[in-house]
Amino acid sequence: MKVPAKYQRALCEIVSSGSFPMRSLDIPRVLCDISGVRILWVYHITWLANSACHVWGKQAWDTRDLSRNNWWVALLAFGEGWHNNHHAFEFSARHGLEWWQIDMTWYAVRLLQAIGLATDVKLPTEPYKHRMALDNGNIAT
Repeated sequence: MKVPAKYQRALCEIVSSGSFPMRSLDIPRVLCDISGVRILWVYHITWLANSACHVWGKQAWDTRDLSRNNWWVALLAFGEGWHNNHHAFEFSARHGLEWWQIDMTWYAVRLLQAIGLATDVKLPTEPYKHRMALDNGNIAT
């Protein structure tokens, strides 16, 4: 059964979250398909970070939960794989706190900050990081 073009375009709008008027701009169908893939990718990566990063990886911070830093999830999720960092410093705009922890989201925030579109960007201080560290020797039980 062939679906009429007007319904295909309406479906494209729904798949692309409806935030962009694709039908009125006569956007090619392939771009609608790519938009759907984008949404599918984001959902799956979010679920991956929230599941795999509570099972596999290393803990650097005393968060009193099962969150872990996982480098391969961080690569796929643009830095969200540094999940233990995120749980320890929820306010931080940067999840990859070490120089070797690749965090593409942080690089985007830095770019926005450089051009004046992001202000009051929050990062954890060194004393606060020391207090939250697992190996600081004075973790309350």
